[in-house]
Amino acid sequence: LDFWAKSRRDGDLAPMHSIAHHGMDVAACASVLLDTFRAPVGVPSEALAALIALHDIGKFTRTFQGKVELLAAIARPYEKPVAGYPHDDCGFALLAGELAEQLDPLFANWRSASARDPLLRAITGHHGRP
Repeated sequence: LDFWAKSRRDGDLAPMHSIAHHGMDVAACASVLLDTFRAPVGVPSEALAALIALHDIGKFTRTFQGKVELLAAIARPYEKPVAGYPHDDCGFALLAGELAEQLDPLFANWRSASARDPLLRAITGHHGRP
């Protein structure tokens, strides 16, 4: 909960919103939308909402956390896998790389890890990239 996702740029501690809370907010909204529109992507709605909760996982990196010096001092950010890159690129690298094994249960019906990449790119690239 020490890692920030949303903050005022002036570094004021009071309006900080943690990555965990932001992820849950987004997952709740996604869950309602998924139940409403039932997009057929081959992943159960609950699993897709869990993935969407991870959309900002790249914000756990030193590159992102260092954007607000006061807040960066609170947490010890993850330094790999793509230090110096935007949080969306870092998030994809984490989900498709080091954390891929932990995501396996969400993709039980998919034949290959490479089939996941388009979905993971859409989730982590929510700012229009990568």
